[in-house]
Amino acid sequence: MERFKNDGIIDKFCSLYIFEKDGKFQETIHLLKYKKIKSIGITFGRELGVKIENELGKFDILTAVPLHKLKYRERGYNQVDYICRGISEVSGIEFKNDLIIRTRYTKTQTELTFQERKENVKDAFSVNRKYYELLKDAVVVVVDDVITTGSTVASAGQVLKEAGCKTIYAASVGLASI
Repeated sequence: MERFKNDGIIDKFCSLYIFEKDGKFQETIHLLKYKKIKSIGITFGRELGVKIENELGKFDILTAVPLHKLKYRERGYNQVDYICRGISEVSGIEFKNDLIIRTRYTKTQTELTFQERKENVKDAFSVNRKYYELLKDAVVVVVDDVITTGSTVASAGQVLKEAGCKTIYAASVGLASI
């Protein structure tokens, strides 16, 4: 919880693997992200779904960190959606891929410092209005492929808290060593 220690947004989180640059896991994530091998995401999601149930407990809503529409158009899909599909298979909780909207294009976080990452994703998300009623007192899991500083999931979680969510969990396939 060190990454989310002082933010008051993310209540608990879990990850499957430690993400090390230039390792096998990075190669696998790149196959999912850039080579469109979507089955990798579903497989990771099934594994992550079991870990979520064991470590985080019950939840009401499952969602992914969204891509900006320009990035989505460029890539053709959001790799985290496939991770969420695998989680949904295991948990039986429906995946809401349009719950959070990325309202602002942000530059890639890979070369940014902790503070720069936080600023980069500040005010980058909003909640889809059609879900406001559903979010009241809900327990939501926000999923990303890799968590480094936690800035992205915390920023997404912030708008969910503001919309009335009781508890925000974060989950990822990889946790970057920082």
